[in-house]
Amino acid sequence: MDDKQLAAARARVGRIENQIASLVAKQRETEAALATDHANVREAASRRENLVAQLVGASDGTATAKLHRDIDGLDTAIRVGERLAEGRQKLLATTAQEIESLRSEFDVLGASIAAEENGRALGAFNEQFKQALRNAGDAIATARVALAQVNGLAASGVERFRGAGAQVVEPGLEKFVHENAAANAEAYGWRRPPQFYTNQLSFMVTPMVRQ
Repeated sequence: MDDKQLAAARARVGRIENQIASLVAKQRETEAALATDHANVREAASRRENLVAQLVGASDGTATAKLHRDIDGLDTAIRVGERLAEGRQKLLATTAQEIESLRSEFDVLGASIAAEENGRALGAFNEQFKQALRNAGDAIATARVALAQVNGLAASGVERFRGAGAQVVEPGLEKFVHENAAANAEAYGWRRPPQFYTNQLSFMVTPMVRQ
């Protein structure tokens, strides 16, 4: 996946999220309307039942006619309410399918994007680690040369000044070795890093020069 494809995938994921949010809001509204439809149908059915009971004992022609009209009106309301509820139930089923389809696409795209980003991050880590190794190698090489220079200077100084030179070199070397020995590192403020992978990197740097 190149940069253009990755950007397009991210944009599509954003659009899917917006579509899902819109459909979920629509779903909740439809569910609320469906609950209202069911409540209206139950209320109309209850009122119709009461009117039918009144009709059984009614003897006045005018009152009976009115009861029949009211019952007919409630029958119409019940049928309309049931049709509305049926339509909303179908709409809910369609909306749920759309949400499921979008979430499936979202999961696939999300996994693809995550895999690409993880691969890129791994590649960046690989380069970072190689550079860290190069830096450490350069530092060790520099330390080897520096220690070789110290060793050479000590040798030439003792050779030239003999005992007096040794009196300069010996205490200086003793102090240097004590301060830089691994066993004394903590006394001079050095601590093991919080993230520690291997002890293989713990080794002595020997004074050396390149041929």
